[in-house]
Amino acid sequence: MKDSSQQLLDSTSCNELKDLAIHERFERQAKQNADAIAVVFGDRQLTYGELNDRANQLARYLQKLGVKPEVLVGICLERSLDLAVGLLGILKAGGAYMALDPSYPRERLSLMLEDTQAPIVLTHEHLVAALPPHNARIVRVDVDRAQIAAESLGNLEPTATPDNLLYITYTSGSTGKPKGIAMTGRPILNLLSWQLQHYELGKETKTLQLASVNFDVSCQEIFSTWLSGGRLEMVPETLRKDAVGLSRFICDRGINRLFIPAVALQQLVEGFAINKEFPTQLRYVIAGSEQLQITRAIAHFFTQLPHCTLHNEYGPSETHVATCFDLPESPKDWSSRPPIGVPIANTQIYLLDEQMQLIAAEDAGEVYIGGAGLARGYLNRPETTAECFVPNPFAPKELNPKGDRLYKTGDLARYLPDGNIEFLGRIDHQVKIRGFRIELGEVEAALTEHPLVRETVVIAREDVPGDKRLVAYVVLAAEKTFTVNELRQFLQQRLPEYAIPGSFMRLDSLPLNPNRKVDRKALPVPPKTRPQLSQSYVAPETATERKLASIWQQVLGLEQIGINDDFLNLGGDSLLATQIINRIREAFQVDISLDSLLEESTIAKQARCLEQLCWLAQRSQIHPQTATQGNRDEGEL
Repeated sequence: MKDSSQQLLDSTSCNELKDLAIHERFERQAKQNADAIAVVFGDRQLTYGELNDRANQLARYLQKLGVKPEVLVGICLERSLDLAVGLLGILKAGGAYMALDPSYPRERLSLMLEDTQAPIVLTHEHLVAALPPHNARIVRVDVDRAQIAAESLGNLEPTATPDNLLYITYTSGSTGKPKGIAMTGRPILNLLSWQLQHYELGKETKTLQLASVNFDVSCQEIFSTWLSGGRLEMVPETLRKDAVGLSRFICDRGINRLFIPAVALQQLVEGFAINKEFPTQLRYVIAGSEQLQITRAIAHFFTQLPHCTLHNEYGPSETHVATCFDLPESPKDWSSRPPIGVPIANTQIYLLDEQMQLIAAEDAGEVYIGGAGLARGYLNRPETTAECFVPNPFAPKELNPKGDRLYKTGDLARYLPDGNIEFLGRIDHQVKIRGFRIELGEVEAALTEHPLVRETVVIAREDVPGDKRLVAYVVLAAEKTFTVNELRQFLQQRLPEYAIPGSFMRLDSLPLNPNRKVDRKALPVPPKTRPQLSQSYVAPETATERKLASIWQQVLGLEQIGINDDFLNLGGDSLLATQIINRIREAFQVDISLDSLLEESTIAKQARCLEQLCWLAQRSQIHPQTATQGNRDEGEL
């Protein structure tokens, strides 16, 4: 038997639905399922009928204040039923919402208010003081509750269409100044229609509302639930970043569907492991925001839930979801870095080279997204919009007189033989070191195959001008440890030497930004202390060893080096080796070859080699600068 959402789709023609805004589709659900629970927060809840009525009252109140299509309304509310009513009420009034997270720094809130010039802000009385100076009119939904409740309960005459502005979300800009993404209703409706057909949702489905409303996935969580007649369970703010508490909440509330950033999934499954309880009612886990990495803990978690499926969704905020990959039923068949799948309905993916030409099969190219999912552009930034939303050279002009567009993502991907798309990382995460082009995603993928590595991020750092090197930040499985030697040897079986990080730094967890994506700018500078190596520290003893150790310390930027520490395991490479060779020439007045340094790769071995070279030079009564290591081939050492 079909659920109510599917019956609703079948009973309405595509042409009739095409021009219905999101709130109008919600109203159809509210009419059909008035007594079903729409949203729950703590011990309070609203049915579809109650939510619809309260949103109608707020919408009429807002319209009297001038809200209409293309008018932005700021919403600065903590998680609450008022937040749910506020979002829906703004849309019913014909306006668009712009979330103002009360936990955001005042400087960021000020920038958002100044950029949007939102004429109205919905908030609670106790949050007014947290807002920066602004020109907006404040609507205190708690203080003004009686006035709002005096408005009529009936549905309003529709004013907004799917082509009007739906929301503004802010994403980080390359200059450090956030950009406002102007999203209209039609791309979101396309996504929601695809979701209703892709997943079996209905009025019995309980979806966790986890994401901040500042983050685009919250729109997906909220409205895909309400358009399917399901129940939205709002998680308390105190539990959002508490993996143990959140896992318990999911079990206690019987959550069926969960959207979660890929990087947070690992933390959550560990929370379930600590609680020693699995969410047997969970049916869908949708990961996104970052590259999904399948760890042993994640695979084990899903082996305990045979009726739960994992889905990897991809898409920047400028297009929301663009592709999806449904992982196979058995976690045994999962790769460590699953692909991002194929385009969702009415979406096209193009992998192009720098000249915007289609790349050859299995080559890597930049991801361009076309179709129904594109945002309008960036608010008040026509030049940036023109740079990122470009004309589609593949669209037939006779079929697209207004001109089709593609969104230039800056992401790198390639097609797999089975037709799925493999995400390779950011183009700006593709680095060039000593003439070698390196895909950081490829290095991260190799590292995550190590059984001790739970999560990893690899970046190129240039803490010393002119000295660019790869640094791997790793989060290990609980109570595990590693040595640089071990990780290097593991990577040597999978990567060319130039792609192996020079430094490995252990972290308890990866730093995240407010949207729970990895904050690469917050990754710490590697310390100058000796890394954790397989061998214990042995101090230099002879004059030659002490002089060599001093040279190594200066070149490698380390405070302490033992005589048995390997040059490569300390972060050495051919460029740094050349610097060491030059300093040895100055200090000892002898020449050694690069191959020799890499072969005799400890201070102890180098010291013996240098002492023999100096002895040979004295014996031959040759000036030391002419005694080279080539003599070793004559068997005199």
